Amino acid sequence: MLLKSGKSNPSERTSFLNDAPAPLADVPKLNPAEFDEIRGLAKRRFGLDLRHGKEELVSARLSKTMRQGKFRSFRDYIASVERDQSGQQLINLINALTTNHTSFYREPHHFEYLSSEILPHFRPGSDLRIWCAASSTGEEPYTILCTVAQAWKGQVRGLRLLATDISTKVLDIARAGVYKTMSLDPAPPNWKHDYFVRTPEDGGLRIRRELASQVEFRRLNLIEPFPFQEKFHLIFCRNVMIYFDKPTQENLVQRLASHLEPGGHLFVGHSESLAGVNHPLDYLRPAVYRVNSGKRGLIK
Repeated sequence: MLLKSGKSNPSERTSFLNDAPAPLADVPKLNPAEFDEIRGLAKRRFGLDLRHGKEELVSARLSKTMRQGKFRSFRDYIASVERDQSGQQLINLINALTTNHTSFYREPHHFEYLSSEILPHFRPGSDLRIWCAASSTGEEPYTILCTVAQAWKGQVRGLRLLATDISTKVLDIARAGVYKTMSLDPAPPNWKHDYFVRTPEDGGLRIRRELASQVEFRRLNLIEPFPFQEKFHLIFCRNVMIYFDKPTQENLVQRLASHLEPGGHLFVGHSESLAGVNHPLDYLRPAVYRVNSGKRGLIK
């Protein structure tokens, strides 16, 4: 999903301001007060802990928007974003400030654990609700989908997979479900022909439609109230909370936990830690937590 404010990590999904383009010469300079306004806006609307030292990178990322909108200053641009009742400029802002780094089968031990320890408790075709809370361009939710398909001998009836992200741009890519062939290389070898079909126009791979129909993509800002009451057996919220401060992390984890079924699992990124965060979950292993149900696992 979101924005990077700290050190780089190879497992990040959406990183903030990496490989920023050079700012255009005719774009006005971002002054400290304007940066603080953008920083405050990012904090209020996205929960992002955007730290000082990123001023030049922010300016570079917004240079195209500044030029296209013919804004005379970043203050004018910020005012335009805040006046926009449609919210589209705010979406454009988050799209401009984010670069999405993700891949199939990233942090594979999560999917190995899912396959070996959780899915055996769910009969093929039984009710299984999973939320991928930071889906980016779709590699993670489709990895979850294919892991379930593998365990259930190719069928996914009964699975309901919600995939959300704050960026409309990445959600459009995810819904299309088309990827370069080499992007599937980290996944089990049979996935390319069992769960994907060739796209003749470019030689890529597209997730099979009968599988993709089990995935619902939605735009969602994680710091806003969740627009659903449903609970999930599994929630994947990986490599997102590192961009939030501790109070925002704590609030998010508590709300995620409230949307887990008894015995449900939360997966976070391996660069993330819930140390110092007050939450009701039991630690199982690195980056895997479970709601304490008084019994082991999710027996279905």
